[in-house]
Amino acid sequence: MEVARYNYQDVDGKTLFSKIRFEPGKNGRSKDFVIEGLTDDTERVLYNLPEVIASDTVVFVEGERDVETLRSMGYVGVTTFAGSSGSLLESDKRHLTNKSIILMPDNDAPGRKYAETIKSGLAGYAKSVRVVNLPVGEKGDVTDYINAGNTKADLDAL
Repeated sequence: MEVARYNYQDVDGKTLFSKIRFEPGKNGRSKDFVIEGLTDDTERVLYNLPEVIASDTVVFVEGERDVETLRSMGYVGVTTFAGSSGSLLESDKRHLTNKSIILMPDNDAPGRKYAETIKSGLAGYAKSVRVVNLPVGEKGDVTDYINAGNTKADLDAL
């Protein structure tokens, strides 16, 4: 069943392609994604790019669901298209130049590796980069943290 549709937009807010989340996924997986509108010549962009461009502070997370959780709380979140296996393109770095970046990795090895990849990729571009490790269980993320009853004030305190 489709549970979310994440539209990747260019700098002007025009949708370039969509990533659709299905839960449960096929063959016993908890989730699956289907991509619509992505071709070989489609520009790859950061998720939530128009808001990222307009903000001085951006919270980098591993997936679109987490960006939406942050958005619902008044933060500007961002992620790469490929999640924990993603890295920054030169165009991404340009959009993140002189911004304060807060990295909130998932609490697992791929999440920590992703945070390091993003942090090193932003060296010399971002105004500052800070990693905030969430007090959540193994594989937990910011959405899990909020769903466990924590609030915006709790997140701010971290």
